[in-house]
Amino acid sequence: MSKADEELGKKFPSRSKYRANDNAIDTLAGFVLNIDARIHEEFVERQARAGVQTYIDLVKREADKGDVEAKAVLAEIEAAHV
Repeated sequence: MSKADEELGKKFPSRSKYRANDNAIDTLAGFVLNIDARIHEEFVERQARAGVQTYIDLVKREADKGDVEAKAVLAEIEAAHV
């Protein structure tokens, strides 16, 4: 196995100040994919809160699947329009 393969497969701990411990949890690629997901989720939720219907529909889709965070965002949007 090459040095590059070893580094790419190596797991690292979270850098979040809210982490529970310093246990290694994911690879570098995993962290990059996770960052991409969090940025996209924040963008969709921000657009939904701004009233953009396409994004409200995406949040509703996930809320209907049982996603707790999406349900909270949808409830916030609905409360703002009452």
